[in-house]
Amino acid sequence: MAIKILPPEIQNQIAAGEVIERPANVLKELVENSLDAKSTFIEVTIKKGGLELIEVIDNGSGIPESELELALTRHATSKITNFNDLLSIATYGFRGEALPSIASVSRLTLQSKPKTQELGFKLEVEFGQTLSKRPVPMSFGTQVKVEQIFSNVPARLKFLKTPSTEKKRCWQLFFKQSLPHSEVEFKFITDNQEQIHFYAHETLLARLQKIWPNSIVSNLIEIDFQYKDIKLSGYTSKPESIQARGDRILLYVNKRPVQDKLILSAIRKAYEGKILRNEFPQVILFIDLPPELVDVNVHPSKAEVKFAQEEQVFTAIKKAIEKSIDNFSISIPNVVYSTNQSYSTSSSTIPASTPTPFVSLKSDNTQLQSIVAEAETPYTTFTADQHASDFVYLGQIDNSYLLLKIKNNFLLLDQHAAHERILFEQFKKRAFERKNLLFTFKLQLSSEEIQTLDILWKYFYELGFGLSFKQKKLLEIKAIPSVFSMEQAKNFLKDILAKGLNNYEDLLKLAACKASIKANSPLTPDEALTLISQWQKTPHKEFCPHGRPTFIVLNKSLLDPIFKRNK
Repeated sequence: MAIKILPPEIQNQIAAGEVIERPANVLKELVENSLDAKSTFIEVTIKKGGLELIEVIDNGSGIPESELELALTRHATSKITNFNDLLSIATYGFRGEALPSIASVSRLTLQSKPKTQELGFKLEVEFGQTLSKRPVPMSFGTQVKVEQIFSNVPARLKFLKTPSTEKKRCWQLFFKQSLPHSEVEFKFITDNQEQIHFYAHETLLARLQKIWPNSIVSNLIEIDFQYKDIKLSGYTSKPESIQARGDRILLYVNKRPVQDKLILSAIRKAYEGKILRNEFPQVILFIDLPPELVDVNVHPSKAEVKFAQEEQVFTAIKKAIEKSIDNFSISIPNVVYSTNQSYSTSSSTIPASTPTPFVSLKSDNTQLQSIVAEAETPYTTFTADQHASDFVYLGQIDNSYLLLKIKNNFLLLDQHAAHERILFEQFKKRAFERKNLLFTFKLQLSSEEIQTLDILWKYFYELGFGLSFKQKKLLEIKAIPSVFSMEQAKNFLKDILAKGLNNYEDLLKLAACKASIKANSPLTPDEALTLISQWQKTPHKEFCPHGRPTFIVLNKSLLDPIFKRNK
């Protein structure tokens, strides 16, 4: 079969298949053209999800009458002139494919007027064929009307969803495009009803309040961070304000909406240890960097980008979000112990021993009991020092949670999560001594478990384990970390080897989990206050190593909805 050049109408339809899959793609291209034309007003109208009509009106620079036909020619653009321009693209559109591609699969009307012309000119095109061109009175700017999309390509229509679904996609595209441009007024009209109106010079938060629930917007933390040539701004959510889906993560590179695995990975890393693996924060992140450091030409619809310095970008995002979260961490007052009163059953507070270094809270807790017994005043009153804090321990709930009073609020502390964080940080510092066993114990290992052990051998040694092989597959444990009981150490080793973990931090998390006090474990006031005291001195105490919160504050904003108080 002979090689031949395809007819222009087929070329345009192929190009349309690359960049125009549905009405939302048409909307994206037209809005981007309006933004590139320096418009300060953009109005979008759709009907039947864009299947019947997509219209974009702007007050931008307009297209001269002499260039109207050229605007509908493939690879004709005003946005690049040479190869070097491709290396530092600062506009949204630049390939010159969008308008001819759209025109090839729709009935398109293009009318435009620059400020230098007395009249505008209107061009009508039907499925790639120009029907007419004539002068029209109009304000300066451009109006593009796209009707009956894909009606000449029925095979494409069957891949589209219902009008309501296509409408939702158009709406999502519209607000994503509008958020970075506070200087522009945007309107969105669907089926003759105005859905949203973003006014010029609105703050980003004001626009977010129009599209996201107030419960989410009120928990956003500002991002403002500079790292070398990379400027980061936007908002991210407090760790306690998370959701099970990642559909409220909006990413922008030089104001261009993007989808990027590197950025998402950096965000997840910043929240590591603060949220669970199946949870997602709400984020709107603007990344601004020199155009030559990012390639936006790696995807036909320009939804993906490639960074010249990926490691720097990753570090910048991680540091920016970590800094924002750390700046808004809840401040926990220090526990103050007072010994000026004797404990009595009528006291409003719970008895506590003098603070001591934290010890493992095991069921036999002999060490702690002996410390308490040797204290000069076995029971003293734990009260708030009015000059230091209003922090009072009130007791244990369901043998799992410790209730504390902080000024006018109450704090509920998860004893297991708090103890996990304490032990995890101590494991990281290798703060535990090795405990030699008088009677060793043995584990029979499989071939797979031996392979895992070989990888983790040095980590086990650093934790405080003394291991050796008695026989080929028989592991002998001669020493364990002092924080473990023998049973806990055995269960820990079995779990690690069975799960095949090979990440040191994951290993430490599991060690902390196995050695920490569990829920449904009663604590004496002495044990509870020792736990609280050590928890307060621990870094990153707001979350357990797995990302669960260690506490909640029972304040008015939390309690009002429970009691159905709307005000």
